[in-house]
Amino acid sequence: MELSDDETTNQFVDVNVEHNEAEGVHVTFRVDNHYRLPKKWAKEHGSDRNVALKIVDTVGRVWDVEVVVEFSQGCSRYYVQGMKHLVRDKNMAADDVFQLVFVKCKGMFQFN
Repeated sequence: MELSDDETTNQFVDVNVEHNEAEGVHVTFRVDNHYRLPKKWAKEHGSDRNVALKIVDTVGRVWDVEVVVEFSQGCSRYYVQGMKHLVRDKNMAADDVFQLVFVKCKGMFQFN
């Protein structure tokens, strides 16, 4: 599977702004090599620095990921690194859309 390396791809598809922190915040991604978080979202949810997280699915499988901060021309960008393993294990293809629930108090994403 050949995926794009275009920096403009995977513009954040959806953020559910009405949420309960205990239940988590819904985050939607598109499969394409760039799992970017918007700057405002990252800052609001404490993901505006390099931080290790986990993705856990409904049967308990775990994937280690990391929010990584990169700087380009003086601007910070936030990515979730390590998603390719999840994409492979869930048999997703380029341009598939999937949703995670970010649960800050547990330091993890849930894949439903």
